[in-house]
Amino acid sequence: MLKVLNLGWKINQVDILKSINVEVTQNSVTSIVGPNGSGKTSLLRCIYRQIDDFSGDVLVNQQNQKQLGQLDFAKQVSVVTQQISHNFALKVIDIVRMGQYPYQSAFKASSESLKQDLNEILINLEIEPLKHKVFSSLSGGEQQRVLIARALAQKPKLLILDEPTNHLDIHFQHQILSFLQELEISVLMTIHDLNLAAQYSDQIIMLNKGQIESSGSPEEVLTENSIKKVFNLDNHVGVNPMTNKLHVFFRNEMCHV
Repeated sequence: MLKVLNLGWKINQVDILKSINVEVTQNSVTSIVGPNGSGKTSLLRCIYRQIDDFSGDVLVNQQNQKQLGQLDFAKQVSVVTQQISHNFALKVIDIVRMGQYPYQSAFKASSESLKQDLNEILINLEIEPLKHKVFSSLSGGEQQRVLIARALAQKPKLLILDEPTNHLDIHFQHQILSFLQELEISVLMTIHDLNLAAQYSDQIIMLNKGQIESSGSPEEVLTENSIKKVFNLDNHVGVNPMTNKLHVFFRNEMCHV
């Protein structure tokens, strides 16, 4: 679905990203983890074309993303960024409907189908009761779910999310990630919480200082040595008995026992 080939990006001759090679397979969830300043958001911005002066190639369905027209790219890739605009004076339903803009030329012929798709998304993200509310009146978590709904309304093959669990309480963090896991699309996201990444990802990419430290399954990437090296935290990697998924335990930095 997505291939990033030897991608590099510099600012004033300083490497921000270097020798990045990534492959995201169809219908999988890939999480990018790493400390602040490791290049996570910069990598996403290169992939979804907010940054275009990088070296290397980004292929979406075997097509170079720089050669895709805006409409064709929008039918392949949708994006939810970290920044939430609080100035939307529109109702929730109108914002989510914006995601269907790549299909507007056929809107009348498919209006019932599009309405049904829209309603299913609103219900699945538990925002159907909010659909007639003004976006700016919502809480941060509600706004985040609306923006994810708008991205899904775009019917992408690849959904890119930059810290999608920001602003969400614990219930909705798990609800959103579980929902994304069940989608029959490819998902690429950055996330700070290593345990959420371990629980919901097929693949994890660990960035450190603009380079890939390791990539692979959660078990391959989230090792005690790699976590200590990249995050400088003492840790123990075990198993969550409720999910049988990998779980990282951290020691209180004030504890010297």
